[in-house]
Amino acid sequence: MNRRKGFTFVELLVVMLLLGALSSMAVPRFREYKTRALIAAMQSDLANLKISEEEYFADHLKYATDTSLLEFRKTVNVSIKCPSGITVVGSGS
Repeated sequence: MNRRKGFTFVELLVVMLLLGALSSMAVPRFREYKTRALIAAMQSDLANLKISEEEYFADHLKYATDTSLLEFRKTVNVSIKCPSGITVVGSGS
């Protein structure tokens, strides 16, 4: 008997449904991990900013009102990156 080899439409449809279900579970997890990574990077940047502010205070007896005065901005081109929709506001003293 001459029988064709291959997959039936139903088998392909089942595989496609399974892949769709798996990807629908993976995408929200990926977004959550990305958000956590952005928050961790932002916390690290803010910790570096805090250290630089304290070093500036130790040298000048006042806190810097402009981040361009801080050493970490001069030696390393660091910028605080915020996730979309979040704004960092500093209070000058």
